[in-house]
Amino acid sequence: MDNRKNDDKNLNNGGNNFFNKNPILIFAIFAIVIVVAFRGLGGGDMDGTLLGQSAAGSKGTSYSEIKEMIKNKQVMQVGISETSIKAVDNGGRTYFAKRVNDPTLVPILEEQKIPYGAYSETNWFTEILFSWVLPIFIFFGIWMFLASRMQRNMGGGILGMGSSKKLVNSEKPKVKFADVAGVQEAKE
Repeated sequence: MDNRKNDDKNLNNGGNNFFNKNPILIFAIFAIVIVVAFRGLGGGDMDGTLLGQSAAGSKGTSYSEIKEMIKNKQVMQVGISETSIKAVDNGGRTYFAKRVNDPTLVPILEEQKIPYGAYSETNWFTEILFSWVLPIFIFFGIWMFLASRMQRNMGGGILGMGSSKKLVNSEKPKVKFADVAGVQEAKE
């Protein structure tokens, strides 16, 4: 029994490997870093100019303020999505507002000859990341956690099914055919 524990410690580099002790913590930190790293990637754009606006030059504002800026010709272009509106003023700053169901906005934009278009709020990269890559990492993390628990509790690895300490014994059976040749129960 003590030899088995020593063998396990030798396999785990003396038991001092941080990843082996806390795989879920490492996975959670990795997932948080990925989410934070790609959180800033914005949605699509209508002609490539709205995507390049920096977050430092953007400002949240009300819909009525954006509409007033459009009427006063202080806006270069407007992007409209399902839930929000982006307006880029003449200085290059981007203004965001929640979209209001207003049928008069498009005629005002056409009257002022301000270019406008639709944009997607999601980016294909973040969509793939959150719908394909992150679930695979979560599944893999859960699988690794369960595999490590199985390894500790059963004595073998995840593919060590069916082997127990009793069956994996260095002693071979000492009973030979000659010992049971005349016994009637051995034939059945």
